[in-house]
Amino acid sequence: MSEVRLVVAILVPAIFTLILKDFFDLFMTNRYEGKVKQYTIWMLYFLLDTVISMNFKFVGVISMLYSFIILIAFCAVLYRDDIKYITLTVLFIICIGAASELIVALGIRAFLNSSQLQQFSLFGSTCSKLIILIIVRIVKLFRVSGIKRLDYMNWLANVSMTAGSLYIVYNLYLLSLNETKLLGSTMSSIIILLLNVICFKMFDKIAADAEIKRKNDIYKQSIDIYKREMEEREEHNEKLRRFRHDIKNHLIAIEKLALSKEYDRLRDYIHQLTDEKGVLQVTTISGNALIDGLLADKFDVARKYEIAVEYHIEIPTKLPFDDADLCIIVGNALDNAIDGTKDIEGAKKIEISMGFKQGNFLLKVKNTFNPELIKFDNNGKRLRTSKTDKSNHGMGIGLIEETALKYNGLMEITMNENLFCLSVLLYQN
Repeated sequence: MSEVRLVVAILVPAIFTLILKDFFDLFMTNRYEGKVKQYTIWMLYFLLDTVISMNFKFVGVISMLYSFIILIAFCAVLYRDDIKYITLTVLFIICIGAASELIVALGIRAFLNSSQLQQFSLFGSTCSKLIILIIVRIVKLFRVSGIKRLDYMNWLANVSMTAGSLYIVYNLYLLSLNETKLLGSTMSSIIILLLNVICFKMFDKIAADAEIKRKNDIYKQSIDIYKREMEEREEHNEKLRRFRHDIKNHLIAIEKLALSKEYDRLRDYIHQLTDEKGVLQVTTISGNALIDGLLADKFDVARKYEIAVEYHIEIPTKLPFDDADLCIIVGNALDNAIDGTKDIEGAKKIEISMGFKQGNFLLKVKNTFNPELIKFDNNGKRLRTSKTDKSNHGMGIGLIEETALKYNGLMEITMNENLFCLSVLLYQN
């Protein structure tokens, strides 16, 4: 039994240290960039905590006070946050730990007699750490989803894994009521706890890779827009250079047509120089290269569906927001408007209003739509549709809202008869 307790006294705190690191990294800013320094300091915490715990048996309030002091000391070294914020965060995890141990203790006492309580203390220690782990995971899923919605299947996988582990650990201890099997069941329980930590790290890696891929796609879209904008400007400049070179000939031709009173030919000649594909046509909409590229791209799509587009835009050539975020907001807002308008019967119209004043960016996109095709979900935010492509339709609305929150902004949707209005407000950080 002494060997079992020694193993538990080392492995369980080691795993719990990883859980603590995961939790504090969520809420606070690391002082050190390198992972080696971070893990080295956490290893020192683990060693110091293990030595103190083996030599001093703290109980009750003294135990919580000890945990409080040592965690604040190490967090002050590890993180650059204000000491008041660190204190609050440490109190939070201590409360979670105390609550989980209380829940497990009450559960054990409800099902076991007094002679079995000591034997099941190892089970209780493992279960309490699993409960803390699942709480940390749930908090992380909600907190890290600043740009991602909380994916239901991801949440279910996380919760099911930990809940299933609790059930397995419980049954392992039920099967090991004699001491000869206790070591095996204890080690199995610790392995299950460790596997949970590893699997959750893998979940994080997969989620991070997916987020990187999504951002890369957005940046690629931004680069493509810039590239098209530069190509169009270069083509326009080349035409303008040729026009300037031939301006004398053009003026001579205009003069001769005027003198000969061939006014119809003169009008056609001037129109040829100033039509929408001519060298005098300026494609600039707002002066902001990124926004102009996005608008030009979406206007081409709208024309294909015979959608009338009106716009009023007053923005500077450079906005104080990340280009990728602007692509998400403006691009998805226009895509949503086009999707909602293209298949309706009757007038197809989109109105765009965009402005930037005193550090505030406001975008309003109104479009005609069919109310029967678009509905809200239960919380009134995400769109549902009767179309067959349910997995992707309305997803852009969620991305817009999440990106707006990044700048402490907001998104609002209103519907008036056959008019759908999407408004987005961003604040300059």
